[in-house]
Amino acid sequence: MPASGLFVLQNKNFTSTQIVRGSNIMVSRRQAVRLLAVAACGTAAVGLYAWRVEPHWLEFTHPLLPIEVSPREIEGRTLAQISDLHIGPRVDDDYIIEIIRQG
Repeated sequence: MPASGLFVLQNKNFTSTQIVRGSNIMVSRRQAVRLLAVAACGTAAVGLYAWRVEPHWLEFTHPLLPIEVSPREIEGRTLAQISDLHIGPRVDDDYIIEIIRQG
């Protein structure tokens, strides 16, 4: 018996296998395949977003951060925090240089 009360029954009246969870819900093979296809598309969409969209989503903020005790050498200068650049073989070096210039 499969885990978590999942039963697979061969129905004599139909040519497809029906999946029964518990005792009152029946899902046809076509519905199960459709559900798996939707889940696969959703997973692919999330993966595509994480691979191609999110790494190129830039956010520049310019908050005022008064520092009470600072060396005279950095007075009037701009401090920058750069994080989460996804540097690697799949990110073009020119793209990273352009991001730093924009900031």
